[in-house]
Amino acid sequence: MRNNVLPSPIFTLKCENYVPNCMKFNLDDHILYAGTQSGEILIWNLESNRLKNVQKAGSMCINTLELLIKLNQLISHNKTGEIKCWRINGFELELQQTLSTHIIGFCTLSLYKSNMFLSKGEKSTMNSYSIETFDKISVFDPQQNDSLGDLMVIKSIEDYVFCGYEANIVIMWKEHHIVSQYHFPELECLMTLDVDNNITKGVCGGSSNIIYTFCITDDTISLDKSTQITNSGINVLRLRPDDKILAAACWDLT
Repeated sequence: MRNNVLPSPIFTLKCENYVPNCMKFNLDDHILYAGTQSGEILIWNLESNRLKNVQKAGSMCINTLELLIKLNQLISHNKTGEIKCWRINGFELELQQTLSTHIIGFCTLSLYKSNMFLSKGEKSTMNSYSIETFDKISVFDPQQNDSLGDLMVIKSIEDYVFCGYEANIVIMWKEHHIVSQYHFPELECLMTLDVDNNITKGVCGGSSNIIYTFCITDDTISLDKSTQITNSGINVLRLRPDDKILAAACWDLT
């Protein structure tokens, strides 16, 4: 008989005055950063489980937080396309750079290789920027006559970039070339995807109650299986690094 008892939480943090929208752990320094729907970055001490600081990053919902350990920096990205680079000083954040892309959407920013980050561009395009200077380096343009809809999610691993679109299509880039794409018809609107670190399989979901699992062989995406969950609406999917557990954050707060 399977044991369905949930394990005890590692951290329990009370957040009564804010609504978190994204999180980033810095386990080396025992810190949790949380971006809120109202534009704050909350900084938690994970040794004491206490909120140490609240940094105002703007007034709009923060979509993404990314940590640059070697540079001692944190990048925040909000839904109006404003990207900020913060220098970390203990539990304090000092603003260094701001980039206003004016691209509105829910697509999250993604780090790329060791010196770039990727964010949504105009229509179905994606832009790459220098982490050091915030200058635009290149544009990834699938050139498919706007049939893809909005870019909803970006996932980068090594030389590969996976882009999920509103039309339920996942495009796989290697460097600046499209090597594969696949259509997942029952998602209604693709919102999230994840790919394992070995680039052999992935998962995607969206506004429906379907989770698709796909395989990646010889740089080609193919369908593996689909799984139904109880309620519609999947906001985030994450594969554990050993690929044994898939976590889903859903619209029904489960």
